[in-house]
Amino acid sequence: ANSIIGGLADGPFDQVQVWTEVLQDNFLRFFDSGKLSFATATSIRFSPEGFEHFYAKWHDYKDRLLHRSKQVANSPEIIRRLGIIAMNTPLEVDIYAHANSTNALGSRMLNGTGGSADFLRNAKLSIMHTPSSRPTKTDPTGISCFVR
Repeated sequence: ANSIIGGLADGPFDQVQVWTEVLQDNFLRFFDSGKLSFATATSIRFSPEGFEHFYAKWHDYKDRLLHRSKQVANSPEIIRRLGIIAMNTPLEVDIYAHANSTNALGSRMLNGTGGSADFLRNAKLSIMHTPSSRPTKTDPTGISCFVR
């Protein structure tokens, strides 16, 4: 969903609140646009430039950010009660709509075993979004995100 967050800074929505596992650089732009009023997350993973920006504008972010434990952030009951719109970017989707958002190449873990399943099962609305293909280091055309 972090890829979508960057676009929301230019979107028509105001006073957006986000309940997520990880805050990344795109959230800083969303905060700075004035459209993100509040965010809660279990962790922060900014680039070195993102951390510089974050600390430089700490006074703007400190009252609009809350750090929560995974037990609270991924709680199915809380997710249901809040009526969350869940967005997740899978690595691949098969023809039966089974989505893989964790394992790459069979056993290499790319995203960890977070709460994506908790969010998708318990949200008011669940959205899976992925490009049709992703470029690789050796092939700019890339590999398909849709598999048999």
